[in-house]
Amino acid sequence: MDWPAITDLLTQSKLPTDGAHECLQHFVVAEEASTVVGCATLERCPSTPMAK
Repeated sequence: MDWPAITDLLTQSKLPTDGAHECLQHFVVAEEASTVVGCATLERCPSTPMAK
């Protein structure tokens, strides 16, 4: 996984990156011409699930 590309996408989308690295193995990444153009994961939270 390309962690820097994922954090760039999250930051550009104004989504939090806190806790995202712990979910790295669950990320699904979309690539175009070997460039990460999208990503998604589900993060378990004690009270509220968050889709990123």
